[in-house]
Formats: sequence, C-alpha cells, structure tokens
Amino acid sequence: MDPRNTIKHFPRYRDHYPILKDHISASEVITPHGSELLIYDTVTEAKKYPNRAAFNFLRLATGEKPFEQIVQELSTQSGEPPEQIWPGLTGLAEKMVESGLLTIAESPLPQRNPPPSVHLVYRLERVTFETTRKCNLRCMHCYSDSGAPRKDELTVEEIKGFIDQLADIGVLAIAFSGGEPLCHPRLFELMEYARRKPLTVTLSTNGTLITPEVVSKLKELEVCRVDVSIDGPAAETHDQFRRVKGAFEKTIQGVTLLVNAGITVDASVSVNKSNYKKVKHILELLNNVGVNDFKVWPIRFTGRPDEEDFFVTPEEFREVMEAVREYEFEERGKTGKEEYRYSTLENCGIGSTRLVIKSNGVVTPCLSFEEDVSLGTIREQSIADIWNDSPLLNMLRSMSVFKTEICRDCELALMCKGGCIAETYRGTGKFSCYDKYECVAFEVTKDDYIYVEDT
Repeated sequence: MDPRNTIKHFPRYRDHYPILKDHISASEVITPHGSELLIYDTVTEAKKYPNRAAFNFLRLATGEKPFEQIVQELSTQSGEPPEQIWPGLTGLAEKMVESGLLTIAESPLPQRNPPPSVHLVYRLERVTFETTRKCNLRCMHCYSDSGAPRKDELTVEEIKGFIDQLADIGVLAIAFSGGEPLCHPRLFELMEYARRKPLTVTLSTNGTLITPEVVSKLKELEVCRVDVSIDGPAAETHDQFRRVKGAFEKTIQGVTLLVNAGITVDASVSVNKSNYKKVKHILELLNNVGVNDFKVWPIRFTGRPDEEDFFVTPEEFREVMEAVREYEFEERGKTGKEEYRYSTLENCGIGSTRLVIKSNGVVTPCLSFEEDVSLGTIREQSIADIWNDSPLLNMLRSMSVFKTEICRDCELALMCKGGCIAETYRGTGKFSCYDKYECVAFEVTKDDYIYVEDT
C-alpha cells in the first residue's frame, strides 16, 4: 500500500468539519423521468449538478461530523477502503471551498439537516405565497380584489410550517406576493425564516411602501430580486390606474432606493386602454431608473367586477408588441436574432415547476387562478401530496397545444405552447391552450429568434 494514501497523510482535514455554506442548498428529486441531484446558490440562483459520490458526501457534511468519520461512513456505504476515498474527497472538498459552496471548520458547527431526497412527479422549484390580501392601493385590474385582509389568513406558525415543507421537498425559491406583502406586519420575520432554510426569496410589490429601512432589511436578507408594477410614464396614468394619488412618485422613489442599494429590480407593465399607446415611454422610464428587466402583458381579467372596460383588443396589443420590439432594437441595442430555448412540454408548463399558496392556505396552480381552481389546502394536506396527487393538477398537466384545433398545425405551437392556461380560464371560464394574445406576441417577434429545443 502506498503510504501517501493513508489517512495519516491527510492531517489538514482529518479532524475538520465540512458543511455547505449558509446560502447553498442541495437536494435530490426522483421523478418518473429520473433522478436529479442539485446544488443551488440561493443568492445568485446558479445551479450545479453533482455526481452521486459528491451528493453522498454532502448528505454527511452537516457540520457535526469530522472528515475522518465521514470517510469511514462513505467506506461502509461503498465498500471502498478509506485510503482510496481520501484523495478524491480531499480534492472535491477543496474545489467546493474554492467555488464558494463549502466551509471547513476546525470545530463542530451547528448541525444542518442533510440534503433531502424525495419522490415527486416533477421537481417543484418555486412557490409564490400570497402573503396577505391586505393592500394599500385599489388597482383597477387587481386579479384578487385585494384591499382588506382575509378573515382566515394563515398564522405565522402555519406559514413557517409550510416553509419547512418546501425545504424538505427540495423547493428552491419562494416569492412573497399579495395583496401588498409589505402590509404584513411580520413579513421580514417570514423572509428571514425562509432564507435560513435556505430558500431564494423574492418580493412582488407595488413599490409605494419601500423606505430606506425596508431596503436595508432586504439587503441584509440577500433578497434576490424585487418585482415592481409600473403602469404609466408619469403620475397621471399610473395613479389613475392604481386609484391612489401619489402612488407613482412613491413607487419611483422606492425603485430608486432599491437600485442604489444594488438590489435587482424587475418591472411588470399591465397593458390597458389607458396606457397601451404609451408603452415606449414607460420602457424609457424603466431604463432611466435602472430597472433590470421588464414584462409587458395585457390585462385580460379583473377581480373587480365593476371594472371591465379597459381591456385592450388583440389588435391593440399588436401595437404594443410592435412598440416593444422597436424599443428593443432602437434603444436596447438588439441587432440580430437571439436564441429562444423551449422545452418539449406541450402546454405552458402548468404543474411542472411552480405552485401558488393563497393567504388562507388554498393551493392553486398559478397566481391568476382563484379558489374555484383549488388543488386543496395546506391546512388539510401536505404540499407534496397536493403536488403529486391532485386530480385537477394532473388533468391540467395532460393538456396539450396539439389537442387544440386552431393550434395543432402551427409551426410555432411547441414554442408558444398556446399561452397561459390560467389567464385563458379567467377570461373565458374554460381550460384551453389557445390564447389569441400569445399568438399576437409570437406573430410580431417570431423572426427575431433562433429556436432551440432545451434538452
């Protein structure tokens, strides 16, 4: 035996304690399609795919076991002699330290739960949590008719309980939405709890309640991104739509505070009759205040039954998409075709990566769905059971754009997938893969992309 391969010749690590860094998670999700091993950075959202040997090491590297004990346990698992495990494990640990994934301490650390290994129909990556229905604005288009909180909203302990479940089944991220999540009196406590799991945390807000103190806390918690709604190039349009005077000024001030603090800000523009001819001016504003990215999409439905006369027609939305395209080429420096990666899923992806939990615990497939499309409630079922076994969700997963007569022969069907099933349902009351607004978007931009199947 080569004496260089014995445990005695690895004194640097023998009595040291490895553990994943606080912001790094690892998990295994076993689906009917195979097993996915994942290491995930909850700050940058970067993913790495380790081999089985590396994952087995991480399951033991929980802070309370020294390398020598870990090597002995790996030897027992594999039947491989410890002296043959040491060289490879040392190299792996050093690479993980260099990559910012692993900490090696000289004394035991507070124990961390080992990476979960779970069986799911698909990996559930992200959950949006409607933190509260309470809101300080009265937006015309609000899908949930937010304003006052629900009478039966989840308690803080119930929320922490489902966050525990998310970590236990390998979920990567949670988005705190609303209503207006900053109206929840213990929002930062909940965010901090999620970060400690660790989960990526994002915030969706109207932006009016963002103060220097709020920004400081978001920065401290390493919130990944803040999504803000901006619906006009100036106060006149935005405030009319949000139905609170001064909302625009407060939102722009909030965005400026976030950007100056180095927090990524994305913006959503809700296209309607009052702003669809002003979209280029809105995009110029977003650029001027430092917004990272934007989404422009038409309002198709509202939770306010008295507000239904501001929807744009498909032809009006075509004007919007042409304006957006013109802006991207003229102002953002787009010069040629970009890669458009698409999956082999035959619908919008419903039930494949995301879920929504309402503030009362009701679970829906997407944020646009209300409780008439309930998959169950976390007060009665586990999230994993709802994700795996909901008959309604499994039916929605089976929907295909190629079963839709108007779409099945379209050359872009597998790319556009017929559009959002949830938005179509809210607009028509029917589950369908056909969305005429999605058709318009692709008709305007189809020649700007090189389509690549994502394998």
